[in-house]
Amino acid sequence: MLLMQAYLLVATLVVSAQCSSSILFVDSTSGSYLADNNKVINMQSSSLSSLMSALTGLMLSAVDEDASSAIEKVLKPSPLKKPRAHIVLNIAGIPNAMLADLFDGKSVLEVQLQDDEDTSAVAIVDSLTSIASTNPDVAVSMLDYKGLEGCMGNCLEEYLPAASSYMLAEHSDSQLTFPTGVRLDFDSLSDKMFAIEATSLYAGLQAQIQQLSFNLDQDIQILETTLLGLQGLEATYGPDSEVVISAREALCNLVKWAVSSLDESFKGDVTYQVTGFKGAPKKNTVQEIMGWKQERRRSLLSTTPSSNNMNTNNPVYPPTNQTAAAQIFTAKACGYGAFILLLYFGIAAIWCMCFMPLKQDTMLFGAKKQD
Repeated sequence: MLLMQAYLLVATLVVSAQCSSSILFVDSTSGSYLADNNKVINMQSSSLSSLMSALTGLMLSAVDEDASSAIEKVLKPSPLKKPRAHIVLNIAGIPNAMLADLFDGKSVLEVQLQDDEDTSAVAIVDSLTSIASTNPDVAVSMLDYKGLEGCMGNCLEEYLPAASSYMLAEHSDSQLTFPTGVRLDFDSLSDKMFAIEATSLYAGLQAQIQQLSFNLDQDIQILETTLLGLQGLEATYGPDSEVVISAREALCNLVKWAVSSLDESFKGDVTYQVTGFKGAPKKNTVQEIMGWKQERRRSLLSTTPSSNNMNTNNPVYPPTNQTAAAQIFTAKACGYGAFILLLYFGIAAIWCMCFMPLKQDTMLFGAKKQD
């Protein structure tokens, strides 16, 4: 029976390929970064990395015309002020309208990706990979992966009791009971996948907050998580079933707690990028879903230093992407060199005007021409 569920899981994913791709950008508490624009902004998915780089102030190779237009419509012109953190949430099975309600009082802008398929999650992960490879000294953390990495043994036994309290659910033995009385049984593959993802998000966020307390002077941080558990529940029980509705409400409660915790940790100076995409495209089993997730994020993981290295203030050496690191070093060296030269010539010019022998013959002191 379990094997049959695995092969029937996410049968509705083929339909998701026909849906639109939209992403929500959420401003900080102070509203310092996003433009006052209530219209839906259209752009190509290939320009998403440029928009993310402009928002976070990180370097990227090039900006095309489409990206430049989107940046002008989405962001306020603030070249010197950047958020302390940028959070990327990819959550399958939750509509964007429901996700937007989790950010009460904050400015929300919708960006529509002009692609034939629902590739929002793919475009986001690829954009993060591009940014991480170009900026190897910036921390790009996958919260759910960090949560699993930090487990000493069984993650469900270790973290689910605490995570379930923020979902307003109860955990007992191998079951998770929602306030509506609906239960998830971990003998079911889809039920267990949902519980593991929720637990890993909670554990990863706790680890990130603890790490932040030791690295207060760290540069901008980019945090990402991709959750596909609701996608499996929808295919197993149906999108309008009580199980899916209860699980969706519980996950929204957990995400709302996560947003509140992140705002508190970064003192409100954090922006969000949220998408409630339909799911991993054209994947029909749990194994295919998880394989898609690992495949899309493998390159991002390869550009991200391990948590052991990130827990110290020492940079990772040798850098993961040595070519990008060399380019960054060259740019910084040129910038510092140009500044030193300008400073030298500026000081020399001031010295000449003040101490040259014919200073009284100049207009500097307002003196008349003398013989």
